[in-house]
Amino acid sequence: MKIKEHNKITGFSGNEIFCLKKLGYEAGQLCLGNNVLSLGLFRGIGAGLSNLAGGEIEEVTKLVHDGRKGAFDRMMQEANQHGGIGLAGVSFDLINHLGNLEFIAVGSAIHQPNNTQEKISFSTSASAQEL
Repeated sequence: MKIKEHNKITGFSGNEIFCLKKLGYEAGQLCLGNNVLSLGLFRGIGAGLSNLAGGEIEEVTKLVHDGRKGAFDRMMQEANQHGGIGLAGVSFDLINHLGNLEFIAVGSAIHQPNNTQEKISFSTSASAQEL
């Protein structure tokens, strides 16, 4: 017996795929972007001094902003390679690796059948069921 290969891996549940079909859409590929950043010695010292003084730690705020943006941009780049009209179920994770921070963005593409010029035009944290 020949085993059929998977055409795509999606983050949507069976119920979400059903809801997409009712709306005339199809589930697409799971898209991932990640970015690993480090504070480094000098930014770490600056952050420590800011922490002593109280208030916002601007070095860490910038690091988090840059990390999330980099992960999102890489996810969108992968989404554009797979096609689709948008991404749903987008989520962000942050993992601490011994002083390095890894930012991860994940979402699943949505396709519109018979649309030959699909271009990602939106991303949302909403599930396909919520759409």
